[in-house]
Amino acid sequence: MPDFHTENSWATDLYIRNNGTEQRQVWISLFSANGSLINSYSCGLNPNQRCWLPLNSLLPSNSSGSAFVDGGENASVVVARYRPSPYVSAAYTGLTSPATTIYVPLVQRNNSGWYNDLVIMNASASATTPTVHFQRRDLSGDACPQTLSSVPPNGSVTLRTNALACPAGQDFTIGSARVTASQPLALLGVQWKDYTGDGWADALMDDEGLPAAALTTYYPLLQRGNGGTDSGLALQNPGSANTVTLNYYSQAGGGCGQSNLSLPQTSMTIIFPLPVTCPLPYIGSGKATGTQPWLSLVNHNHSTDRDVMSHSAVGGGTQAAAVPLVFRNATALGRSGWYSGLSLQNTSAATASITLHLYDSGGASVYASSWSVAPYATKIVYPLPVAEGFVGSAWVSADRTIAVSATHVVSPASGGDDAWMAYLGVNR
Repeated sequence: MPDFHTENSWATDLYIRNNGTEQRQVWISLFSANGSLINSYSCGLNPNQRCWLPLNSLLPSNSSGSAFVDGGENASVVVARYRPSPYVSAAYTGLTSPATTIYVPLVQRNNSGWYNDLVIMNASASATTPTVHFQRRDLSGDACPQTLSSVPPNGSVTLRTNALACPAGQDFTIGSARVTASQPLALLGVQWKDYTGDGWADALMDDEGLPAAALTTYYPLLQRGNGGTDSGLALQNPGSANTVTLNYYSQAGGGCGQSNLSLPQTSMTIIFPLPVTCPLPYIGSGKATGTQPWLSLVNHNHSTDRDVMSHSAVGGGTQAAAVPLVFRNATALGRSGWYSGLSLQNTSAATASITLHLYDSGGASVYASSWSVAPYATKIVYPLPVAEGFVGSAWVSADRTIAVSATHVVSPASGGDDAWMAYLGVNR
């Protein structure tokens, strides 16, 4: 987990779920940016049980850094970060596959006020020096290379695009990034915008850095004109010239149009708004296939306020996914009224039977149901079919490959904006 904050009114909560079939002890280590151990904790978890660590009550004030969780076997983690005033929130899943090359499909540099922070954690036992290369929108070739300072084991370093100086002719407003090092890295891409000019991020999105490209990716949730909400796609091509075909589907799996894209080598491109042919408002899913491996990111944003959320696209897909944190009209993250929606996409060419299990924080089953879902279609579950006040986790399984996204929204308080956050179910 590359990034946590407890300073300047920020709060960070960790939610750790035991996805296995046995009781286990999970160990959590928290490190400063220089790699020093700040503190360590452990949770004893039964199957399907979840541990909650509110770091602001466990750590000294003004702490920041990165974290490592050893679940023994199959565990998943969500990191939720928020600030109470003006209220803003974001979430990301713990990274399970550190690599010496990490990709970030969308990096912004004063794109209508949007910027990125790249928070890079050294996930190895030896010091390493990361190098960041940027790829520009619809332009071939790496640009604006940045060699960062040496990062000690378990330490972290942050590159901020609002402080980035690029050589002449290599400036960019919208791009992507490739980060390399001699040792495995974990990376968090933070998209943020300061609407009020007070120096605080009034909108925030967290995106996990991706360790590998794929030929085919899936989008469990896509929107256009859905109550003012639209989805945008960022496509990163890390290698040679690529042709990507993107198909849009209705919730029932019907065709809603296609995008055919030619991506120059080491470049990225944006699709916004989605060119769907089905009637608006559109809520559906997508599948995209390239001639070369590539990567993608989904942003969801509201047209008139600061509601934003983001998650990566799923490459491949598995037959089970864990969602460590879900709500129904619950109090969490410093606010009341959190709700979750789950988008369960069948990523196979045959009809799938998809089963959703919901568990309370103690691991007790509170709901289970199955649906028959057409090829590439999505079953959307919102609100969750559980009692009001529920805070728990979900497990999704199927007889075909699936992709799962979780979206969360909290109602406005005292005239403020809603807050959104999203992440992918952890494929298992």
